[in-house]
Amino acid sequence: VEVTCDTDARYAPEASGASATTCAAHGERYSLSGCYFVKFCLSPANMTGMDITENDLEVSSFNVSLKCSEHYLGSPQAVACKKDGERYTIENPCQRDNICTS
Repeated sequence: VEVTCDTDARYAPEASGASATTCAAHGERYSLSGCYFVKFCLSPANMTGMDITENDLEVSSFNVSLKCSEHYLGSPQAVACKKDGERYTIENPCQRDNICTS
């Protein structure tokens, strides 16, 4: 039996690959293994003042780059969510620069 993970249903193969184990006796079920559910973070609701590049929102390989937009100051950092479907958080968000103009 050839086994693949259903990527449309957000499953991915483990490093060892997907596999089927034969049943122990006639009429019993065989077992499948080697696929895991891919968990994703959602974007935060408030991203004001930041330029965000969401390279990878998968929890296990999370990669989001943040920098403050023009007229904003700070050192923002994206922190991956812990559960599928949660929003990732932003530590040290950008704050509006209080620039006086004449």
